[in-house]
Amino acid sequence: MDQDYTHLDLPYAYNDNIAFTVSKVVDFDQHNDGTGLDTDGAGIDDDTLVVVSYSLPIK
Repeated sequence: MDQDYTHLDLPYAYNDNIAFTVSKVVDFDQHNDGTGLDTDGAGIDDDTLVVVSYSLPIK
């Protein structure tokens, strides 16, 4: 099932080694999946996601 959605990513680099990204689905299209039932964005996780990245230089 094809789902169309729009999400927003907000990245922030604290320094050269630590970065944060917050991601949130802000809108999704409702499709009819052929069963006569509206899917209401089924299968789309609209929770806010936070990613923390940490990197170490290799010398």
